[in-house]
Amino acid sequence: MPDVDIDIAGSRRDQVLGWVKERWGLTGAGEAMVANRVTYRLRSAIQDLGRALGLPPELRDRPHTDSD
Repeated sequence: MPDVDIDIAGSRRDQVLGWVKERWGLTGAGEAMVANRVTYRLRSAIQDLGRALGLPPELRDRPHTDSD
């Protein structure tokens, strides 16, 4: 069975889930929903962004060592 992954604002989560249940019912909408909430600390966010941009480690590490 296919699945659909969407991102919604936390403030509208109940509204969206209510609509899904109304539209497809509990069995059609799936009875189990899994949610992941990722919270980044500044240091991790800088390193992940630098890695995604292909920056060398010495540049990725410099901003947070300067701010310590």
